[in-house]
Amino acid sequence: PLVEKVFKKQKTSKYNRMKENLYGLLANLLRDDQIRVKFLNEDATINSFFKCTLESLDSFAILNPANLKWIKSVENILAIFINMAFGVTDELRKKIFVQRLNLLNHVRRFLGLSIQRKEYTAVLLRALQLLSRFDFEPSFIEGHKELFVYSFEAHFSQRAKEVDITNHAIRMYAKWFAKTNEISLKKTFAADDLKPLVKNLIQIIKEENEERFVNATLLIGNVAEVYPECSDSFRECISPLLHICREKMGVIRKNAAICVAKLSKTPGNLQVIRDQRGIEVLSNISKFILDKN
Repeated sequence: PLVEKVFKKQKTSKYNRMKENLYGLLANLLRDDQIRVKFLNEDATINSFFKCTLESLDSFAILNPANLKWIKSVENILAIFINMAFGVTDELRKKIFVQRLNLLNHVRRFLGLSIQRKEYTAVLLRALQLLSRFDFEPSFIEGHKELFVYSFEAHFSQRAKEVDITNHAIRMYAKWFAKTNEISLKKTFAADDLKPLVKNLIQIIKEENEERFVNATLLIGNVAEVYPECSDSFRECISPLLHICREKMGVIRKNAAICVAKLSKTPGNLQVIRDQRGIEVLSNISKFILDKN
């Protein structure tokens, strides 16, 4: 009752500051499985508290320097939804957060925040962490091509890598660029729009970061399937991918092999793979996986 009373008060600085503290408290409480389940099972909570919280999120116009004092509130609200979306089935997550609350569209604007401003780092990180937990929704990208083209560049920059923003961005796009979403993706993005993303993924393959590498191979393979005209642009990745196939074991090896197989669908890439004896490598990995299963 106290929480409800505070959240329904008029938007004065005093109550906004109190809300900020309550958001932080609730975000921490929602790490607990029992509390999280209780929230999700109460329709009244979803209809009142969550909707009220999203209204507050929309009201904090942190792009305006005068409103940076509310940035902690935004961070805490995003943390609430991150914790709420954890350990929930995809079906329930979509039903509550996408269909009922339209959560993704409330969060989208934060992707346009400047990566160079340190004040926005936590907001960007949490926004991408949250979005990476959801499957692709066509309405999320429709009419917002410029925002995502900006994301292809900014969220894969050196600054983004240093603060782990890139890790979440790769996971998000790896989900979204699945072959099953091809029609919707092509309504928004032409192959040329992906040039910044392609360039940055090539760079990640050359770097020594296993987590980013594993997810980048998924994304590269998906982009090559949905946009075959981009496949040859990844040709320089073939050699390092085959090196991983030869030298590593586990998920990183399997993902690299799948990525090479998807890139092999163009004549030019296939010839490079053959020249580097990649067909034999892929054959051995396939046999190993089959024998293991």
